[in-house]
Order: sequence, then structure tokens, then C-alpha cells
Amino acid sequence: RVLDTAIIKLLVDLQSPQLNEFLNTPAPMNQVADKEDVVAYLKETNQYNALALFFGASGDYTQALDVWREQGQSGQEYDDGSIPG
Repeated sequence: RVLDTAIIKLLVDLQSPQLNEFLNTPAPMNQVADKEDVVAYLKETNQYNALALFFGASGDYTQALDVWREQGQSGQEYDDGSIPG
């Protein structure tokens, strides 16, 4: 858990496009990373798309959709760097 949590944080800090790929790994994220730590870090760094992907990879699809819905309704520019284009 500690290693995967550290990898997620490193990918965020490096603004790596591989973050999304890592979050879409077959292993359930809630079993390989410290969910509370990762969620807090992604919120702190405004990585909301990555947060939604993390929730989805953890099997929490409702929270994933809630994150995307809140971002869509907030009226704020949505660009955490994790969506290409």
C-alpha cells in the first residue's frame, strides 16, 4: 500500500500523463493504495479527474461520478492536466 500511494503522489508531483494509466490498472486501487491518504492528496493538489479515476478504480463508481458532476456544475475551468488536449 505504501509503495503504490507513493507512486501516485510522485506521478502527481511530476504531472505525469502516466497517472491515469496507473490508476486504470487491473488491481483494485483501494487494496493497493492508502485510500484516505490518496484522496486527501489528490484534493489538495486539485487533481479531480485523477480523484474520480481513483474512486472508479476502487470500485466506488458513485463517488467517481459525483466528482465529475461537481466539477461540471462548479463553473470553474476544469484542467488538472490529466486530460489530454
